[in-house]
Amino acid sequence: MDHLVNSKKQFFITTHSPLVLNYLEDDVAKKSVRLLYKTKNGDTKSALYFDYPEAEKKLEFLGPGEVYTDTSISDAVDYFINEANK
Repeated sequence: MDHLVNSKKQFFITTHSPLVLNYLEDDVAKKSVRLLYKTKNGDTKSALYFDYPEAEKKLEFLGPGEVYTDTSISDAVDYFINEANK
């Protein structure tokens, strides 16, 4: 998988499947899994999912897909919106 992360090519894969995310190694997930969300005024934003502290902490003992199913996406979005407004 590292060859894809270090490639000069860009790949976009969208999924809500935790199974697909569990195929990623933790370090690859940290560098590549992004959360797309809308702000309150309708702008679309993107953030590295594992920059959300709760998700990052869970990645220490769960796989990336398990973190996804065990973490509130709404809380993650609120976190990133609040961080952007600081």
